[in-house]
Amino acid sequence: MTDNGREKPCTSLEELRTAFLNQEAQYFDEQWGRKLRQALELAEAAHSGQTRDDNTPYILHPLRIALSLMQELDVRDAEVLCAALLHDVAEDQERFTPDDIEAEFGGRVGSIVRTLTKPDEPGITREEVNKIYFERLRFADEDCKLVKLADKLDNVRDAINSPDPNKRQRTAEEAKNFYVKELLMTLLDNQRRQIMLGLFNRAIEILTSQTIARDRS
Repeated sequence: MTDNGREKPCTSLEELRTAFLNQEAQYFDEQWGRKLRQALELAEAAHSGQTRDDNTPYILHPLRIALSLMQELDVRDAEVLCAALLHDVAEDQERFTPDDIEAEFGGRVGSIVRTLTKPDEPGITREEVNKIYFERLRFADEDCKLVKLADKLDNVRDAINSPDPNKRQRTAEEAKNFYVKELLMTLLDNQRRQIMLGLFNRAIEILTSQTIARDRS
């Protein structure tokens, strides 16, 4: 979820939680609604105290991803949405592992989270980690790709808030060169592929133009 026609990421936790819970109540029965609420509670606990580059609570990021999937791509699969909420949990702390998530939310959710968790191997560079990770994503299933693309889309939208110009540039280039040119084009759902392409192109355009303007000022 973003402001101004989904161009500026929403940074109000109350607004995002309310929007998410409204969507959950509207589209899901009590069984799946309860699972979604549990996933949100676990994500909030796991990311407690963590912040983004602009010092906003980290939980805003998975919430925006889940809302983007529901509102922009019409995703009504509760397990995919649970995975979206939990996709960074195992990577960003040590209390909850993909096995814990699988035990609580089932094999499909656990599998998506496990696939989307970057390898943590001592002694390898960021470039080597990305090479391993990108190769894994190329062969991931449609659900994993959809969550990861929504994740990267939110990162592109949010990157303008980063004080690091190198990170802003890296985010835009990575989005264009891998996520749009390669991963997005492998989505089997043509309608979602076209919607996502438009969203990425617009987000990259805004990030690039605002970065240029910011660097000139």
